[in-house]
Amino acid sequence: QGRVHEIPDRNQRFEAIARDYADSSGRTLVVAPDNQSRRELNDHIRQELKDRGVVGRDDHKATVLVPRQDMTGADRAWAAQYREGDVIRYTRGSHQLGVKPGEYATVREVDARQNTLKVERSDGSTKEYDPRRLRGVAVYEKAERSFSEGDRVQMTAPHKAAGLANRELGTVERFDPSGDMKLRMDSGRTATIAADKPAHIDHGYAVT
Repeated sequence: QGRVHEIPDRNQRFEAIARDYADSSGRTLVVAPDNQSRRELNDHIRQELKDRGVVGRDDHKATVLVPRQDMTGADRAWAAQYREGDVIRYTRGSHQLGVKPGEYATVREVDARQNTLKVERSDGSTKEYDPRRLRGVAVYEKAERSFSEGDRVQMTAPHKAAGLANRELGTVERFDPSGDMKLRMDSGRTATIAADKPAHIDHGYAVT
């Protein structure tokens, strides 16, 4: 019936997907098999939409927190799987370690032999612990992304203040003079992403 199209060349395939997406923008979601493909598809689609004037030409750079796709739940118990600079979100917290639910810390040192991590908390203090003692942690890495008005975006963690769920999709409405990004989600909710700190957000044209 002509519904399935095979394009062997990777770049040509992604360009064709980007054109198809742009032809039916707003009614389409691209599903990718892995994180690298998702990133490349987001870039191809975004450029196609910018060329067509659907997405604004002025880019605003932002530091975002994206999940460490190469880490499984079991990996989080082993210090050797972490990298310096990783950002940890303690979703459950720990009374024993004095960590509150929702608190963040940055990995500063990894000791694979002793299976310990030294992390720096938001107040500047440090804490060393065995990651096997904690449950309910999420691990992110910092990345740079460019966003423009009209961009499709996806949350990479819950945004409790705005009542947004992980993986929720929306659109960039505008940027304030301060650089804060204003979003309108597909659910109808609105949210503000502050420009002065890393955000749990990424491009939302393709998902894994």
